[in-house]
Amino acid sequence: MTVTQAQVPIFASADLDLLAQLVENEKCALILGPFASDASLPDGSRISTRKLLARELAEAYFEKNKNRLPEPENLGLVCTAWMAQPDVSRTNLEIKVRDFYKRHTEPSPLLLEAARLPFRILFTTSPDELLQKAFSMEKKRSFRDGYYRFSKTQKDDYDDTPEDWAYLYQLLGRVLDKPDGSLPLTVADQLEYIDSVQGVGKETRLPAGLRNAMQDCEAFLFLGFDYDNWYLRVLFHILKFSEKAKLVFGLPEGASVQMPPGTEAFFREQFKFSFLENKPVELLRGIRQRIESGASGQPAGQKATQKLLYLYAPADEVFKDKLDRQLSMLKKAHGLESASVHDFAIGEIQRAENQAIESASVIIPILSPDFFADDHLVNNLLSKALARQSASVAVAAVYAREVHGAADLFRGKAPIFPAESLSVGFVGEETGLPMVAKLLEPLISALK
Repeated sequence: MTVTQAQVPIFASADLDLLAQLVENEKCALILGPFASDASLPDGSRISTRKLLARELAEAYFEKNKNRLPEPENLGLVCTAWMAQPDVSRTNLEIKVRDFYKRHTEPSPLLLEAARLPFRILFTTSPDELLQKAFSMEKKRSFRDGYYRFSKTQKDDYDDTPEDWAYLYQLLGRVLDKPDGSLPLTVADQLEYIDSVQGVGKETRLPAGLRNAMQDCEAFLFLGFDYDNWYLRVLFHILKFSEKAKLVFGLPEGASVQMPPGTEAFFREQFKFSFLENKPVELLRGIRQRIESGASGQPAGQKATQKLLYLYAPADEVFKDKLDRQLSMLKKAHGLESASVHDFAIGEIQRAENQAIESASVIIPILSPDFFADDHLVNNLLSKALARQSASVAVAAVYAREVHGAADLFRGKAPIFPAESLSVGFVGEETGLPMVAKLLEPLISALK
């Protein structure tokens, strides 16, 4: 079944709600790529500062050598060409890089929006300090910071003791007032960086405290990356961002260029990526709005006057009971009383099932292989339930256990929580059930 444009917001909203919960609970780390920092051009358009630096160095190279470089926006190749000149030192190149970044002092809209959110850890690939400046300007949260020291023993700056601090870490080093050769600029540097960050020959890996903190993250959100770049694939592999993460979200550069199917498939299979359709700034703004709108908490409890109906297979009875307990506060807040139907026979009980579906204000199918193996559940009860989706009746599936094609019957009709490609069983009930409760709350609150 093809998802039409009108159907997309249901699933985009579910992803946004899930991300908002993870960010609010400090379980999601943000990784900002080279397109997260940008600058304005004379015509009003914006360009990544990394590309702009490459352009300026390429133009200076042309003025000196009267030779145009073939890829003037590829910083690694441009810096390699610079260092191939007989009268240029490494320090000379780093001073030019330092002076460039000193001229660009305004954080991008994306950095400012990132500073407004309660991310516990933020990584950036930019060597400037504009992310730090964004935090200072927004004054939403205190921060500490650190940076990678290329080919050197690392200083462990990470400290998880402050309760309301963010930690900002520059993966590719930092521009210093006195250059020390620690920026990976040339192609040779990039290759050496790969050895360095793996700790080949000496302890040059990321600091142990930071590595441990990364393992505690349940999700990573990548913004500002070009996924066709070979170096990015290697970097993701050696940093092992998604080794234990349950969720990895990404947006391609500008979220406007359609990735080749092979690239998208590679990141989905290799790094468990789920690619989102929002533009980066709009995505972060949407996450913030969801967090802020839920800050007032739930309304006071009401007398149960409405029905919450579960559709499930008998094999999922225990799961249904756990989910119902997780939703106890939500049910109390909105005056909901639980009811259920499952593997009943036809006849009088079938009419009771139909009546239960017709009288329910909230219907929750619990998806699993056993659910889809039951023709009566899928072809009769589920079809009738989905037909009732409206402003006054909420239908939302809970993805309990993995099953191929679980989302096919729901696209454009009802959301699936935690997400259409993510089951509670995959993330674990301790994490997944609270996610489901959080995602169901705005759906139920919106009922008329």
